[in-house]
Amino acid sequence: MALFFIDAVPGTGKTSLIKELRNRGEDAHDTDDECVMLSKSTGKVIEHRDRKNVPHNWVYPVEKIKELKEASRYNNVFLSGSIDNYEDVRPAVDYYVWMDIPLGELVRRLAERHNDFGESDSEREYIINLHKDMEEMGHPKAFKIDATKSTKQIADELVEYANSLD
Repeated sequence: MALFFIDAVPGTGKTSLIKELRNRGEDAHDTDDECVMLSKSTGKVIEHRDRKNVPHNWVYPVEKIKELKEASRYNNVFLSGSIDNYEDVRPAVDYYVWMDIPLGELVRRLAERHNDFGESDSEREYIINLHKDMEEMGHPKAFKIDATKSTKQIADELVEYANSLD
C-alpha cells in the first residue's frame, strides 16, 4: 500500500480524477478541500474572499499528510492538487503521478473552465506559464498519465498501476 501524489497544472482534470476514484471507493483526497491560504507577507491564514487581493501560498497541512501516510499503511491513498509546500509533503509520498497534457488541449479546457481559479485572463496566463515551466522541468521519477484520455480511463490506468506495486 502507498501514498500517491497526483500533480498537474490547473485545468488538467485532477479534481475530476479524484471524484472518479472516490466513486470507486478509493481513498482519494483533493488538496483544494484541505489546503489553507497563508499570506506571503505575514504567514497568517487569509480568507477565501481575500485571495485575489493578498499574495498567498496554497499550503497543505503537515498534520493532514501525516494522517494520509498512516492510512496508506492499510490501503492505497491518492492525494491530488497543486500546492506551494510540496517540500513539506514530499517525504511522505511514495509515488509521484504526473498528469501530462499538451498545451493546446490545456488552453482549450481553460477556455471552457467555470471554476474559481482559471477563468480570468491573468489566471489563464499564469497557468499556461506554469505548464511551460513544469514541462521544462520534467518529471523523470513520475508515473505519467495521459490527461487527454477520459477520466474513467485515467482512473483505470492509475488503479492498475497502484495495484501492480503491491
